[in-house]
Amino acid sequence: MGPHTFNFAQAAELAQDAGAAVRVQDMAQATVTALQMVRFAPDESAHVAACVAFSQAHRGAAQRTAAALAPYLKA
Repeated sequence: MGPHTFNFAQAAELAQDAGAAVRVQDMAQATVTALQMVRFAPDESAHVAACVAFSQAHRGAAQRTAAALAPYLKA
C-alpha cells in the first residue's frame, strides 16, 4: 500500500502490524517490492499466512454491521 491511507488508516495499520500489508513510498518502491515478492515466493509463506489470518479475522464485517443496524431499520 502507498503512503496515503488516510481514508482507511485503521485497517491499513492493522494489516501492516499483522504482516499482511507492506507500505511503500512510491510506485518505484512498489514495483521493486512486488518483484521481490514474486522472485522469492517461497520466502513469502509467512506473509501469505499473515494475509490469510488477517482476512479471516476481519471477515464478516458487513454482515455484523447490517445485523447491528437491523433493529433501527425495522422501526
